[in-house]
Amino acid sequence: MRHGSGLACRQNKGRSQPIGDGVTAPSVLNKVTPEYSNEARTAQLEGTVVLSLVVDDQGRPQNLKVVRSLGLGLDTKAIEAVEKWSFKPGMKDGKPVPVMATIEVNFKLGANPGIVPNPQQLRTDDINQLRAKAVEGDATAQLDLGLRYARGQGVPPDSAEAARLIRKAADAGLPRAQFTLGAMYSRGQGMTRDYSEAVSWWRKAADAGYVDAQYELGIAYAQSRGVPRDDAEALKWYRTAAEGYRKGADAGDAGAQTTLGNIYARAQGVTQDYSQAADWWRKAADAGNPAAQYSLGLAYAQGQGVAQDLVLAQMWLNLSALSPVQAQALRAKARDDLAKKLTPEQLAEAQRLAREWKPGSRK
Repeated sequence: MRHGSGLACRQNKGRSQPIGDGVTAPSVLNKVTPEYSNEARTAQLEGTVVLSLVVDDQGRPQNLKVVRSLGLGLDTKAIEAVEKWSFKPGMKDGKPVPVMATIEVNFKLGANPGIVPNPQQLRTDDINQLRAKAVEGDATAQLDLGLRYARGQGVPPDSAEAARLIRKAADAGLPRAQFTLGAMYSRGQGMTRDYSEAVSWWRKAADAGYVDAQYELGIAYAQSRGVPRDDAEALKWYRTAAEGYRKGADAGDAGAQTTLGNIYARAQGVTQDYSQAADWWRKAADAGNPAAQYSLGLAYAQGQGVAQDLVLAQMWLNLSALSPVQAQALRAKARDDLAKKLTPEQLAEAQRLAREWKPGSRK
């Protein structure tokens, strides 16, 4: 069940009741608007942070975790705001019960950041307003609407329309749109796969300072994707991206921390250092980033960069598999494979640690 307030409820096994069969969803009683971080304002970063949480039987938000990171301090700002919210708890048989929820916290420069409805529940008038802005030539609206068509969020999925709108935003010079269009070419999403075109758009975004595009260029040159292999160019772009990711990582961006950990693990423009990789993954994992939780879990399982600890490995893999992301099945398989190697006592301890984990609890 989803709500226009940005609250989406789902089952939290063992700790909350599923919606339905007499269980009602929690509702928001009081909101606190999140603030922009100085780093994000300086970088002109906009977007949405997605949080998961449990609304307990007292209507209090508990166990807040970042499901989708935005970085540059905005994840923290989102958590700080939602921690101050109050809710009417879900009810069953006239009694309050805890329920898990997801909340989208939107940050947009020039406007008060706030909570937006879940994209799948956007009202028709919201989409019409976005479409009107896109027709007027607003590149950000073109990108936003294009992404919604790509994901089927509030509109029927249409990869061709997504590509058309995102191309308009890219042609207008929006670096994020240029990066996204490059990614669509690399995947053949809404167009014929063309790595040369992907590299062309990534270069435009990279030259504008878009770090993810710089990283993709490094990969392209290292793996001969769309360009002849050129180790010097790959090294240049890897190093440039690493510098950008480090700035974001130092500012608390969980996504940047995760990628920086990957860079150290893969020796992409830096000396291979599994210990550094694990350190960055740990920071991001502790903030709730599922990709980092997965990588850290594997590191503990293999004793790579950390002392081998199968219980901690199972805990992090378990947490990573709980997040509603595309790689959920892969992470769940890794968790289940490792579980077969544990004693019942070790498995119980890992599950207990995962249940009791909260962002920031294992720094």
